[in-house]
Amino acid sequence: MFSPQAIARARTIRAELTDRLQDPATRGVAWDSLAQHTSAPHPHGQSSPSLAEGCAGIAIALATEGKDAGAVHQLMREAIQGLQYLAGEDLSLYQGVGGLLAAIDLVGCGSPGYRTAQRTLTEIMCAHVDAACDIADELAATGHGMDPSVYDLVSGLAGWTAVLSLTRDPAAEQGVRRLQETLMRLVRRTEGVFPLYTGPVFMPEEARMRAPAGHVDCGVAHGVSGITGLLAVVAPAHGRPSSDLRDVLADVAAWLTDLIAPGPGGPLPPARLGLRGERALPTRPEDVPAAWCYGVAGMARAVWLAGRTIGDRRFMDSAVQALRDCHLPSRHRLQEPTLCHGVAGLLLIMWLVARESGDPDLQRGAASLLDQLLDHYDTSSLLGFRTMSVGRVVDDPGFLTGTAGIVALLNALLSDRPPAWGRLLAVC
Repeated sequence: MFSPQAIARARTIRAELTDRLQDPATRGVAWDSLAQHTSAPHPHGQSSPSLAEGCAGIAIALATEGKDAGAVHQLMREAIQGLQYLAGEDLSLYQGVGGLLAAIDLVGCGSPGYRTAQRTLTEIMCAHVDAACDIADELAATGHGMDPSVYDLVSGLAGWTAVLSLTRDPAAEQGVRRLQETLMRLVRRTEGVFPLYTGPVFMPEEARMRAPAGHVDCGVAHGVSGITGLLAVVAPAHGRPSSDLRDVLADVAAWLTDLIAPGPGGPLPPARLGLRGERALPTRPEDVPAAWCYGVAGMARAVWLAGRTIGDRRFMDSAVQALRDCHLPSRHRLQEPTLCHGVAGLLLIMWLVARESGDPDLQRGAASLLDQLLDHYDTSSLLGFRTMSVGRVVDDPGFLTGTAGIVALLNALLSDRPPAWGRLLAVC
């Protein structure tokens, strides 16, 4: 799929990035710069347990490269110590306890100290599952919708499901089952409406003007595609999918397939769709690039996974068709290199579907995207790849929107194995 020249180039860049991420001084400079130039505070970047931005995500990237166990364990120790800085009892995947537990599981730390932390964090999350699911069910029962943070991958129940489905602790299995049941209810449409829709009371004024009855988030990070992909991935690992789950996946996959159907300018699905069918913010189709978080890439992967789980080739073929030509810059419109909303996220999805489908067009597309990603590499920058944050170009060491995520992706591509951390993105 990838040329020998591209592989050699990727190996060289990966080695250079790994050296930079392993250096505490370099990470410190990057975190200090982020704290100065972004609105999001990073007061404890060096010891943050955050999967998205802090030590936990960087540890995952370095562990998959397998170069320096000492650096990985130091990052994990700092992440565990950083729990004291969490605001309240944050159990979210990308900023809280959930991400740290996922890192412990993925890094595979085997010492008694890590096992104790793993068991403790698993118990904490499992103890809150029933109450969190009850809240989501109660909100759905009102018919007034809910805020995406209740259920989404970044902060809500979908993220919890991803984490607990990875842990090796048998105590998590009951929690995973309860979470799956709740997520299924939230995406089981009634008269065409998803119970998880975002009601007007949860929307900013501008969004209410565009979709006065509310909207449905279509993306992976905060919406229907994330739940769909995750249910399709997790269910087979925990037994044969039930008939109820198969029905739900078929219905949602059909809904998503209509949204990603290619038009004259390629697939231009909305980020959010109003309950009356209106395109919610952003209103212009070209303002939704083909990213993991929003856009055709993440949505197509969810359709592929649903089709694979229920054995329906129509959905899988629709996903392949939607991804064709997405490697072209004029089609994907991605300006950054990162996993969340950059070339790396699209490359991850294109590569996974290309591997599983054997489609030659997608294989060529993945090869093109790898070249595009490597072209973003800037040897003069602090961390090799730069990204935008609050209107400024920054050096971000993090996993979701920074260099660590790109290192983790290069590791997966060079090993030619779907990454275990893909569960945290609801893609594999």
